[in-house]
Amino acid sequence: MMNNYTQDMTGLGTHVTLPDPPEWPKTYTVDGKTITIQDPGPEPARYYDWMLWKLRQDPNWVAMMNSDK
Repeated sequence: MMNNYTQDMTGLGTHVTLPDPPEWPKTYTVDGKTITIQDPGPEPARYYDWMLWKLRQDPNWVAMMNSDK
């Protein structure tokens, strides 16, 4: 854990408390269907890999990709 004094980059004495990481799997309801999204893994470094990683977390995109054609 870091020291509170080293986290204050502004010198104002304020500190940011980050939210807890989300819990996986997440369940959503889209158009009456239940969509479950599993843990997407660590955030990729490359831009296009990141775009796909982020899309896999969108319930509407997952529902569209899993819909029967």
